[in-house]
Amino acid sequence: MACPVCGGPFREERPCPRCGFDQGLWYERYATLSPATGLKSLRMLRKERQQPGRGRLSCPRCGGRLFSALLDKESLCCDACGFCLDQKQLREQKTSWLSSLIGEKPDGEGLQGDPQTSTWQEDPENCRILMDSGRAILVGYTGNCSMLRLPEEITVIGGHAFEDCSSLQQVRIPYGVREIGQAAFAGCRSLRQIVLPAGITTVQANTFANCSRLESVTLPEGLLSIEANAFYCCSALRRLRIPDSVRNISEDAFRWTHLTLYASSRWMELNRRTLEKAQLFCMPL
Repeated sequence: MACPVCGGPFREERPCPRCGFDQGLWYERYATLSPATGLKSLRMLRKERQQPGRGRLSCPRCGGRLFSALLDKESLCCDACGFCLDQKQLREQKTSWLSSLIGEKPDGEGLQGDPQTSTWQEDPENCRILMDSGRAILVGYTGNCSMLRLPEEITVIGGHAFEDCSSLQQVRIPYGVREIGQAAFAGCRSLRQIVLPAGITTVQANTFANCSRLESVTLPEGLLSIEANAFYCCSALRRLRIPDSVRNISEDAFRWTHLTLYASSRWMELNRRTLEKAQLFCMPL
């Protein structure tokens, strides 16, 4: 059958390989953005598709939009005229295109609310820290800072530590943090950006559930697993780069998000079954 958004070949049990439309998300229920899920109706998706998107790579022949098939690492093809860019042409254009598409620079500069230019606040009085076997565990936060820098001695952020903290927009996590507990940032509806430190190996269940304004997430090299509902209902999150170290992604990790993953071709090939099972739309870096 044909995809109701882009008209391409489509199977109901999987997302459309061209535009990512997912029949299982019931877009037709909502005429506008849904307050519950942030999903868009078919009408809105079609309208957006007809407009040139920021940072999109255009077909050099007809000016149409280029799309990659669900696990296609060889080329990008125009859905209007069928013209395809091969690997050599992609390499020549991909650096600037991908930076614009993802909305960030390789070194992390230029992001909205960049720590280099924003005012970070320390709030040790409202950070509840528990010492256990030589580990400093942040078990809760009772303040209302929007740009929070956590104390450097913290090594663990406990489960539910920031749950429903509505004022928090960004948080700087110390390099020494090795674990973030379940639902640590769940319900932080103002949170917009998060950078996970290098020591994190697992994004635990519900860690960022219902962070409806979360736009930018940086996952570290060395990350191994993304568990169930880790990014549940993160409706503002549109793009996410997956490190090569990731070996497990739960089927429900990105439930109720309209997300495109970006990963290396080798990672996509090795994790083909994981992507298909979780019905995730992925494009090669």
